[in-house]
Amino acid sequence: MIIHKNKGLLTVIWTPFKNYSTSLHRCLLKNPEFIGVNDKHPYRFEKQGRENFSNVVDAHTNICNTLWGLEGSRQILPIRNPYSRTISNYYYAKKKNWIPENYTILDFLYSKSHLHFPVVEIYQYTHLVHVESIVEEFKILGIDISDIEHRNKGDYTEHKLSEKEKELIYFWHYPDFVAGGYAQ
Repeated sequence: MIIHKNKGLLTVIWTPFKNYSTSLHRCLLKNPEFIGVNDKHPYRFEKQGRENFSNVVDAHTNICNTLWGLEGSRQILPIRNPYSRTISNYYYAKKKNWIPENYTILDFLYSKSHLHFPVVEIYQYTHLVHVESIVEEFKILGIDISDIEHRNKGDYTEHKLSEKEKELIYFWHYPDFVAGGYAQ
């Protein structure tokens, strides 16, 4: 989560997994007017694939809504095409050894991982910003991220989703498809 207060308006930029969160942190936190906030995150799981509800500090937090009383703030939520986000999540989880090495993407989808939660159901927001046009949409909101570098990016264009994989992703992320205007 990243916050900024200017002229009495508190802006909160949520940073969900695989929605340009690392890139946003690197870009915005170069400016001292923006502050990165970490808090306990109830949706992290351990290497073994079990959910871990311990006091994990994480930049992807979503629980500050209830703790900080963010009513009246501008809350920006990046959203990404659920198909590409899921593929990216799968390969990232494999890279981090969060899932067994032999897991297929179907195993991952059936695992009910916290990474499957639709972001619009987890984070409260007043503005959705599409990752596919993030620079332009942030500019409309008066935030310049033209120098953003997407360094934590994998190339998974070779991964072609099967109909079953698409069906499961659509099931898990239906609210994101609707809110983001993404085609099934």
